[in-house]
Amino acid sequence: MWDLLDAAAADPWGFGQWDPDDPEGEVVRIASAGRLSVIYFANRPHPLVLTS
Repeated sequence: MWDLLDAAAADPWGFGQWDPDDPEGEVVRIASAGRLSVIYFANRPHPLVLTS
């Protein structure tokens, strides 16, 4: 289980969306290996805004 969590933490956007039909569920991801699945929330990247 820890290896799967490590893989999800290393590349949170690298795993598929849990429900691809949900337009607001982009951040809900699922990582699976055999019979083990982990559903997690990935933080959305925020654009860098520079002000002068």
